[in-house]
Amino acid sequence: MKKIRLLSFLILLPLCVNASQDWPAVKKDMATAAGVVSITDGVIMQSGIVYTIGSVQGQALASTRDASVYTSGTSETEPPFDVPVQSDEDKALVARLNASTDPCALVDQDFSGHNLTGLNVTGRDLFGSNFSGSTGLKGSDFDKAGNIAGVNFSGLDLEGLDFSHFPSLYSMNISGCTGVNAASMSGIYASYANFSGVDMTGYSGANVGSNLCFTDLSNCKNLNYSTFTNADFWGTNFSGTDLTGLKFTTNNIYLLEANLSNCTGLNTAELNGITNLYQTNLSGDDLTGFIPARSQDIYNTNFANCKGLTKTQLVNAGVDLSTCDVTGLPD
Repeated sequence: MKKIRLLSFLILLPLCVNASQDWPAVKKDMATAAGVVSITDGVIMQSGIVYTIGSVQGQALASTRDASVYTSGTSETEPPFDVPVQSDEDKALVARLNASTDPCALVDQDFSGHNLTGLNVTGRDLFGSNFSGSTGLKGSDFDKAGNIAGVNFSGLDLEGLDFSHFPSLYSMNISGCTGVNAASMSGIYASYANFSGVDMTGYSGANVGSNLCFTDLSNCKNLNYSTFTNADFWGTNFSGTDLTGLKFTTNNIYLLEANLSNCTGLNTAELNGITNLYQTNLSGDDLTGFIPARSQDIYNTNFANCKGLTKTQLVNAGVDLSTCDVTGLPD
């Protein structure tokens, strides 16, 4: 067995990489050196272990993060990385969709669990389709699509996708995605979109208007709230997010039905100037310094387990406690 593996290694030496490199680096080197490659009984070394790779005829190794290489299962130890195999069913699916002239062929489709290697989405309408849980496509593959509104990319690597190509990101789901070019989403309508958990470095909220109404920004990272002006956060979900720098009154921010539960960095002095807190969720927040006023519309508002706030303060402001959740508030 060792002689056979050694022979394969010697024959295909140009495809081998430094044994000390990790798997992403291996893929990067192969992509850089090989481009589109036909590999038969190829060999990859990782941490001193030789893995035999099965036949990959004409397979493009074009990305550090998404190289489709198939294991033959002949190695003594299973590779410590996920190696997706495109089934005959998925090959037929991709071929059928690529050949289709129906402009809606890729609309409202559920591709979860499918290997979509080779699917051409250039110029095509993907509205409402679910790519979460699929393999074979990366951010740069979607870059030239005709429409990505309503698409579920949840959990995918979107490196290479420039959102500025698209007029609308309405209802798009990129929760948990990596490689997101957040700066390219600035100024684009994204109402009802899900950006939960995304690194939003570079995103600008200047004159955002209603672009983020009912958008899920929960647990987002590196959002520069100091850039937000003239923002209507009607129904926007900020739950668990650090809101340091967000100036509600100064920058003309609206919070009707917004979810600010369990946030950090909440500027309560600015919150005093908000005229409408109808159905706003402030549960779990530190509201020390918040002085509710009769001029504020506080109705069906959630104050459960807030710190620095009492029921007496709300009553003195004319708030009907029977309409609000005041669970855990002291008298």
